[in-house]
Amino acid sequence: MNIQVTKETFKAIAQGDEKTFQDFFNNQNTEIFSIALHFTKNAFLAEEIVQEVFVSLWLSRQKLSAINDPGGYLYTTIINKSITSLKKHQAFESRKSQVATSQEPAAEVNEVELRLAFRENESLLQNWVHSLPRKQQEVYLLKKEEGLSIKEIAEQLEISEFTVKNHLKAASRFLKEKFLSYRKVSLCLLCSFFIFFLSFFHSR
Repeated sequence: MNIQVTKETFKAIAQGDEKTFQDFFNNQNTEIFSIALHFTKNAFLAEEIVQEVFVSLWLSRQKLSAINDPGGYLYTTIINKSITSLKKHQAFESRKSQVATSQEPAAEVNEVELRLAFRENESLLQNWVHSLPRKQQEVYLLKKEEGLSIKEIAEQLEISEFTVKNHLKAASRFLKEKFLSYRKVSLCLLCSFFIFFLSFFHSR
């Protein structure tokens, strides 16, 4: 994948040009998200990576003027952030698995540690799933979390396979819309944060 970023853009950001950075954010956030999603196969991780990439670029902006291949530099940054994010996510999943299979009494499990471990995005997804109509929620959870086939779900819920497919389609569409809406808002908030951040330090 090739990212089109000019040396002039990086040089302007290195000099603290707010408008250039905002334009860069608006022009590149979708491409960065696509690359991160392609690499991680996880939309929530990809969203976090987008934010981390822009934060990293701004905090290290002074060295951007010396970069000869901005597109390559940005791509490498995305991949490195993706690898780090995947490692953290895998460690998190491993910890969840250990707790789930642990023979410890429930009272002995470190509740604070577990609460801190659950990512905000996963909590959002759970909330969205729980807001689905009851039957859609049942079908979605049986498919996505228990791994049942369409036929097995139909037999367990005593409904037709056609109905199962319709519930899955409706649930997936709803969750996709919720995610896209959340992503739009979160990116707007992130952009607003950077503008505020820049303005604050320029006013001091």
